[in-house]
Amino acid sequence: MLNRRKFHLVKHYLLVIAGLNLGIVGIFQVDLFQSFFGASPLLIRVLYVLIGTSAIMDLMTHQANCKLCLKKR
Repeated sequence: MLNRRKFHLVKHYLLVIAGLNLGIVGIFQVDLFQSFFGASPLLIRVLYVLIGTSAIMDLMTHQANCKLCLKKR
C-alpha cells in the first residue's frame, strides 16, 4: 500500500495535470486527455474519476497535510 507521502504526491500530480489540461481547454479548446487517449473513452473516464477522487481527498486532508495551514494554528 502507498505510504502517506507517495499518496500525497500522486494526488498532487493528478490535480496539477488536470489543472493544466483545463487551462489548455479554456485557452485553446484542445483537450489533451482526448488527444492522447481518444481511442479509449473508458481510459479517459477512469482518469477523470481518479482526478475527481484526488480532488475530494485533497479537500478532506489538505489542512492536516499543508505546512502553511499548520502554521496558522
